[in-house]
Amino acid sequence: MVFVKLVGVVVKGVGEGRKYVEIYSKAFEDALGFKPYPGTLNVELNKESELKMPTILNSKPYAVINPPQNHLVAVYVWKSFVGKINSSSKIVAYVVRPMKTVHGLNIVELISSENIRKKLGLVDGDFVEIDVVL
Repeated sequence: MVFVKLVGVVVKGVGEGRKYVEIYSKAFEDALGFKPYPGTLNVELNKESELKMPTILNSKPYAVINPPQNHLVAVYVWKSFVGKINSSSKIVAYVVRPMKTVHGLNIVELISSENIRKKLGLVDGDFVEIDVVL
């Protein structure tokens, strides 16, 4: 497997992730094989990692989630492994990127079957590594 390593800090989202994860929940479950936890983990990437985002976005996604409603957009998904910086403990999570988003390349949103914050003991300001599978 080929990975792109991203590094960033956990930040508070704008509160929209929960709503959209719930709307897309069935489609995520069909494509990924699990019901996602309702919400996303938002990570603000450091500058070096932000510069790697075009490589990820231009690669073949793990899945493309078709919009469950006409006014919504497709969501691109890349499998990844996320954990605290310098920790050997990482969990499977998925980078999600809607075709249309308010976020710049510096913000990555992740979903998982579990609450990522609780599972990894994360709080805003914690640094994480994300190994994105290409």
